[in-house]
Amino acid sequence: MAHPKYEEVAKILKERLNALRERDGDLRYKAQGALAKRQDEDQEFFSEDEIERFRRRFIERYGGMSLEEAFEGASIERGHGLLTITHCEKFALQHPDKESASERLQKALWLVHRIRDARASELKAKGFQNIPDLLRHASYGQDAKQVISMIAQGRTTSLYEQICARGGRAHLLSLALAPFFSPNDVAFLDIEAMGLFGGSLVMVVGLGMQQEGGFYITQFVANTPDAEEAVITKTCRFLERCEVLVTFNGRAFDLPFIAQRAAFYGVSLRERFLHFDILHISRRIFKGTARSCKLQDLAREVLNDVRDLDLPGALVPRFYQEYMENPQSKSALLVAVLQHNKDDVLQMAKLYNELVIMACEQK
Repeated sequence: MAHPKYEEVAKILKERLNALRERDGDLRYKAQGALAKRQDEDQEFFSEDEIERFRRRFIERYGGMSLEEAFEGASIERGHGLLTITHCEKFALQHPDKESASERLQKALWLVHRIRDARASELKAKGFQNIPDLLRHASYGQDAKQVISMIAQGRTTSLYEQICARGGRAHLLSLALAPFFSPNDVAFLDIEAMGLFGGSLVMVVGLGMQQEGGFYITQFVANTPDAEEAVITKTCRFLERCEVLVTFNGRAFDLPFIAQRAAFYGVSLRERFLHFDILHISRRIFKGTARSCKLQDLAREVLNDVRDLDLPGALVPRFYQEYMENPQSKSALLVAVLQHNKDDVLQMAKLYNELVIMACEQK
């Protein structure tokens, strides 16, 4: 029998989830609208038999284990309904050297005002191979000088805006700006929420950042609905440390979601970081060649990195709810949710590494 305290928590959570389902639609079905978290992933439908098979797999693997046993070597802190779990991964975030990045940017003639792809090809045929060559061009010399100045001074925000304006937010070249920062200044964000919109409970936030000694993934977990404010506050404070934020569809989902919940609780969110949403960059590069643009599919096909046992993202809210209804007997389901989130953060970082290299080496 569940403890009365947990029964009350489960009751509150169930009422909140039912209200969200009436508004958002059942979370087991297609996610609709622009704010769908993983637009491909959330379109999966699972029968009750399939859900039960997933449930059994995780209970067989993690049933009876504590979080310390399930995540061996992780640091786990508990307090007032908030869990803080920190994992150290054997992975190194790496950036190419700044000189290579600068050289790559200087080859993109289309960064200069009034030059598009066709005109860039014509100019290269005439011997203008990079932007410095354009300094001797009567029509483009002054505009070329401005771009060269931005690159030399490392004005990454201006360069990012220029790339987005000329090539779109999904252009791979934007990641050639990464080497202007230390890998230690880059943070990776992935959230798990009970619904698709800002009024829904955020139950897990995963954040990755390289520090001395390894790549660390920190998870802030709401072990009770009341702990969400602490999760949001901790997340906002964590993001103050980064100069670059990397997400996977975070421009449409994760970051607006955090911003909305932060505003609700009166918590300030610093958004002065450069934000790379690598879902859209990946779609532009791999669509038509990869099986899909789900993160786990890209990791498998591009990085040869296969997850051992993964919970589909569409089932995360359901498994979290089941855990909250009976934490003692369903702790394996919380492990499933946390492992999914942890894998998302780590594979996002690995994919980012690969894309940055591609951006700096692209001809």
